[in-house]
Amino acid sequence: DSQLDAKFSFNTAASDTLRKIRTNDDLVRLTSKLGVQAFKSDKWFYSADFELSTTLFNTYVKNTYERVTGPASPLRLYLSLGLDFKYKKELSVQMLPFSYKMLHVADTAKHVGVTQSIADKQGIPPGRKTKNDVGSKLKVRWEHSFMREIKLETTFSLYTNYRGVEVDWEVIGYFIINRFLSARVALNPRYDSTVELPDGED
Repeated sequence: DSQLDAKFSFNTAASDTLRKIRTNDDLVRLTSKLGVQAFKSDKWFYSADFELSTTLFNTYVKNTYERVTGPASPLRLYLSLGLDFKYKKELSVQMLPFSYKMLHVADTAKHVGVTQSIADKQGIPPGRKTKNDVGSKLKVRWEHSFMREIKLETTFSLYTNYRGVEVDWEVIGYFIINRFLSARVALNPRYDSTVELPDGED
C-alpha cells in the first residue's frame, strides 16, 4: 500500500510587517508499507513500513527572519518493521517495535542577527545536518462512511525513542452538501518531546 499526501496553504497577516504572504500549511509525505501474511490469518501481516516527509517553503517566526522550516528542512525518514492488523478495508493497526528515524536539514544558514537555525530548532547537534535515532512506532488508520454524504478518516502515529514521544494525529471529515458543493474539515494536532533543545529552551 502506498500513499502520497501534499498539503499547502498560505495566508496574509497584517500583524507581520516583514512579509505579505505567510506559509500556513506545508507538507509533502510519502508512505508505503509491504505486508506478508502471518499466522495463516487474513488479518495479521508481517509489515515493513516506509515514511518520508518534508517541507518545500520557508516558514518564519512573525516579524523576524528566524526560520522554522525551509525547503527539505526538516526532512524526516522512518523505516520500521513489525506486525499489521487489518480489519476489512476500514482499519489498520501497525505495531512496529523496530523503527529507525533520520532527521535531516538541508539548509543550516541563519540570517544576520538570528541566533537559531532550523537545525538548532530540530535539536540537531551543532556542525551537523543529520540526526539518527532508533525506537518503536505505532500507526493506526481508520476510515468509515457513515452514509454516502459523510465519511471520516483518521490517522494516528506515535513514535518513541524511549526518551520522549512524537505524536501526529490527523482527523478528516468529508461532507457532500449537494451535487455542486462538498466540504472537508481537518484537525491535525502534533506533539514532539524527542527534540533535544538548547539549554533553557522549551
